[in-house]
Amino acid sequence: GKCSEPAAAVGLPVMPDVGDLEFAVESLVNKSPRLRRPITTFFCFIFGAVVLVAGRGPLLHLWAAQAPRRAVITIPLPLVLPPSPPPPPFVASRTATTPQPAKPAPVREVTAAPAGGAAAAASRRSVDAPGAADPGGAPRVQERSPLIQGMIEAGFSRAQAEAALAAVNATQKSHIPKAIEWTLKRDAEKNQQEAAAEREPVWYDKMDLDGYALIWGSEHKKASIQECAEACRAWKPRPPAFYACNVFVFCPLDKCYAPAALPPGSMKGQCWLKHQPDPMHPQVNMKGDYSSAYVKRHPGAPPAVQWQAGVVVRKGSTEHVDTTTWSSRANW
Repeated sequence: GKCSEPAAAVGLPVMPDVGDLEFAVESLVNKSPRLRRPITTFFCFIFGAVVLVAGRGPLLHLWAAQAPRRAVITIPLPLVLPPSPPPPPFVASRTATTPQPAKPAPVREVTAAPAGGAAAAASRRSVDAPGAADPGGAPRVQERSPLIQGMIEAGFSRAQAEAALAAVNATQKSHIPKAIEWTLKRDAEKNQQEAAAEREPVWYDKMDLDGYALIWGSEHKKASIQECAEACRAWKPRPPAFYACNVFVFCPLDKCYAPAALPPGSMKGQCWLKHQPDPMHPQVNMKGDYSSAYVKRHPGAPPAVQWQAGVVVRKGSTEHVDTTTWSSRANW
């Protein structure tokens, strides 16, 4: 068949015979003696490479067995390079320099708040602030909320009123009793500790102090300011607030002026027992001589405050009592 036919007969490429190659090389060498050495060297190199490398020959295995083994230490490289170190701190030159004068601080220009609004009204009133000017002569400014006004009328400060109304989520006047109850119960333990401490009174002429009334003066009369002070110090706390008496107000005259309507009959000897959160900084309704503006606002007012008032504080601290804070009633 065709398998026994020559490759050229079926169109396949014809591979040269080995004998033909040898004859060609031998003829080339014999014809060109000058090429004999390079050709011999080339074939020797090819034969050596085949013996050493092809099939991992025996000489390669023998060389690997006799070669000394070397320990290889592999150091893994971190995936993230560490941050570069910070620059060295600045070192000031040791050369003496002339000190530069300090720059003056910028002056802040303070402008007055525009008139109108609750914030401006509170600023004009200047109450509940230590050292404020007497607000009694200024036109009365209503509280920003009738609920706060109701708490103040009950004898609490503006700060107490705001805290209590917020605590009970008061939204109408009917919630004021709930806010008062919350205020009375919040510091019962602290109040009892205050009452049990060793305390002493101190009092002042021409002064009226604010506070939550423990007992009204119309129902509680004493012969002197000293007796009124002792009655306050000896007051026994009562539930639910267990307030210690730390403020007392005494009327030494037949009538003691107040912006509110005066009760009928004699007021002499009235001894009001009250409580304030901080008797070391009591809130003042009236003190000293009335200003001309105050007398103009209240035509029936006398030249000076007619009440006497004082506080009961821890023993040894009477000299540090500060009476420069006006109450929320001072503008009434």
